[in-house]
Order: sequence, then structure tokens, then C-alpha cells
Amino acid sequence: MPNRSIASVGIRCRNNAISYIEFSRNNSLLDFDIIMFRPEIGRHMIARENYNGKPCLDDDSSFALKRYMEHWRREIRDAVDSGKTVIVFMTDLTPVSIATGERTYSGSGRNSRVTRMVMDYDNYQFLPYTIRLTPSVGSSMVLAATKSEPLIDYWKGFEGCSTYKLIFDGAGVSGQILTRNGGKAVGLIVRSRTANGALVLLPDVDVEAGVSGVTAEKDALRSSDESQRFANRLIDAAVSIDKAIKNSVEITPEPPWASALTYRLKAEIDIEGRIATLDAEFSRISTETNGLKINCWIFRL
Repeated sequence: MPNRSIASVGIRCRNNAISYIEFSRNNSLLDFDIIMFRPEIGRHMIARENYNGKPCLDDDSSFALKRYMEHWRREIRDAVDSGKTVIVFMTDLTPVSIATGERTYSGSGRNSRVTRMVMDYDNYQFLPYTIRLTPSVGSSMVLAATKSEPLIDYWKGFEGCSTYKLIFDGAGVSGQILTRNGGKAVGLIVRSRTANGALVLLPDVDVEAGVSGVTAEKDALRSSDESQRFANRLIDAAVSIDKAIKNSVEITPEPPWASALTYRLKAEIDIEGRIATLDAEFSRISTETNGLKINCWIFRL
């Protein structure tokens, strides 16, 4: 087995070489060379009602889910910028409504009413870039003619059990795996601006291959062996992607679409706006302070 430390978040593989991390943990990803990630959040959603056709999480689940997403967004960005390879298997988009923590009040007395404010959310909020994702399911895909070299070995072994669940939309998004018809991006490599790390977004793969279809107890051992072989293949493929990326001499700049306003997180935009406001206020105060000091000095003459 190649000498790489590998972690998986949300993917249980039958291989002791992989360190499994629960989605709800606060583990650092900097201890590993390769990270495999699958954003299934069903078990972390406690929804007792729906809103606009989506599950609406209670306050506790809302704040917990948001905390998990913020943790993994930070960890993935730091890992990629530290030269790690993060591989994400793009499973179904899961839209939900989560509580914002705000409430509105109307009426008084017996007619008083409290309304809990919610916002749209989904299981891809962990991505460092807010890429526009469109649900679409299919299995007919090809590697792009250019810049797909790191995926060649992986694609030879996993094309047959890969299914795209999402299409990456937006101007300037050129994928490394495309739909066979239409050339839509369904697999994408985003490289770090500062290190030879990368975020690799791949069509979903059946990580439980070899387990499904087992109905008899006597088949359990055979199923376990098949699952073990599948996990070994997945590890080898992940290592081949990592090696190919590391062997690339050029560090590809972050694509323009990643820093475009359309694809940036609302929280990021709000924070930068607040920073700009504070900078302007600081400049105004500094200028006024210097003027007062000059006037004070003049009066002393």
C-alpha cells in the first residue's frame, strides 16, 4: 500500500489504512495527505416540519449543522492550501431550511405571535467556493480533452460505477469530467493558489460496492472480501490522483470564477463589506485626529 495517510469523512471503507472521521467531529485534516469526503447529512437532520417543500430543522439541529459546515469549510480550505488533496464524491444535493436565530413578534396578548426566521441551506455549504450546482442524474461521461491527466487512472477503474448527481453551472467553469452529450461539467479540479494541493470534485461512486445484493448469511464473508477489494482500489485510485497532482510542476491559479462575486459566500461578502466600512471609518478618525493635533500645536505657539 502506498505510503500516504488517508482520512475519510462520511465514507466508511473496509480498510484499516483509512482513518474514518465522523461528520459531526471537529478533527483537523492537516494530519493527513489525502482526504475523501462525502456530504451526506441525512442522519444529522431532525426535521419536524417542512417549509417551502424542504425539511425545516429545529434550532438545535440548525445551529449544529451550520457549525459542522463552517468547520469543514475551514479545514478543507486550509488542507488544500497546505498541499493536501481533498477528494469529494458529489452525492445528491439536499436542500433544507435552517433557523437563523432571529424571531419576529406580532400582535399582543392572546393574539401575539412569534415567527421563527429560517434560511435556505444545503449539504454543500462546506465547499470553500459557492459553486452553482444543478441537480441532474446520469452516467454517460467522458474525460475532458485537456487538464484531466490526474484522473486518467482513477477513471479507468471507476467510470463504470460512477453516477453524476450534479452539474456545475456558471460561465468559465471548465470541468475535467464532462457529460458525454452537451459537455456539461460534472467533475472538477480546483488547485490551490499557494501550494500543490487541490480540491477534486468527482461524480458520486458506490462506496458500498460489493455489499449490496447480499441476502443470505452465507454470502457475508464473500461480501466483506469484495468490499475490502473495492476499498483497496479506491485507495490506490486516490493515491494516483494525489501523485499526479503533486508531480505537476505548475501550480494552477485559482480559477477566476472561484473569486467572482457570484460564487462567493454571502457571509464572506458581508464580512468584507464590514471591513471596508471600518477601514473607511478608521481613516476618517485618523485624519480628524491628526487635524486636531495640528490645531492644538498651533495654539501652543
